[in-house]
Amino acid sequence: MRCGLRAWVRRRPLTAFFAFTFVYSWGVYLPGVLQGLEVVELGLGQAAYTVLNVVGGFGPSLAAVAVTRLTGGWGGVKALLRRGVDVRGMSLRWWLIAILIFPALNLASIAVNYTLTRALPETNFPGGPLDVLLYLLAFLLPVGNHWREEYGWRGYALPAMQERHGALMASVALGLAWGVWHVPLFFFPTTQAVYGRIGVVSYLVMVVLLSCVMTWVYNGSGGRLFTAMVCHFLAGALDYFVVKTSTAYGLLIYIALEVALLAAVVLRYGPERMAQEVAG
Repeated sequence: MRCGLRAWVRRRPLTAFFAFTFVYSWGVYLPGVLQGLEVVELGLGQAAYTVLNVVGGFGPSLAAVAVTRLTGGWGGVKALLRRGVDVRGMSLRWWLIAILIFPALNLASIAVNYTLTRALPETNFPGGPLDVLLYLLAFLLPVGNHWREEYGWRGYALPAMQERHGALMASVALGLAWGVWHVPLFFFPTTQAVYGRIGVVSYLVMVVLLSCVMTWVYNGSGGRLFTAMVCHFLAGALDYFVVKTSTAYGLLIYIALEVALLAAVVLRYGPERMAQEVAG
């Protein structure tokens, strides 16, 4: 049985990665979904939902480690893990882009929305400035979404998908998978601060565009996984602290700006790589 599994993973590593990711994560999320839909009462409280969310969120990175172990041994696993912290030789330009691109998109959407409607976004700072500081420091904790997911999405899946389909098509396909993977969290009461204020379809559109922008940064930085982690973290932080959908047309404006950015990138570099440098 073990030899058969190893052989299947080696023949279809990308399929194995997605299968492991969804089976593991959705299996962990299932009790929360069943209670959230009132199918069954399991007595889950806020702490239990948080545990399910965190533990289930490790699916993509665990899948990447497992598949890499079966196809490339422990040496491959060590190389994968090192990529998440390796920033050697990265240019200042891509440091700035990774850090500033999503704050810039948010500020631009706020400015356009205010110009058109005189509306400002609702902000969410439950603990004041200290809350923001603690959130930023949480980037270093290995339980953050960027650590739990990015070794899988951009560390493992994206390079393989780009080789087959090019950067743009790979980004769209990966974004769809990434968005669908999150769907169970729409039924968790503890994640409604983010998922409860946006429909599934709108969320999928946003995640696909986010995936495309992150591919541009990833490829432009020379395939450095750390830049994907930074982008994932900052995009999530801004979605939590600045509620775009509370303003008139706020979400549509943000989406339009992302589409414009993506169009400029594709026109400049082409859909195959979407950046001048190549991912390593």
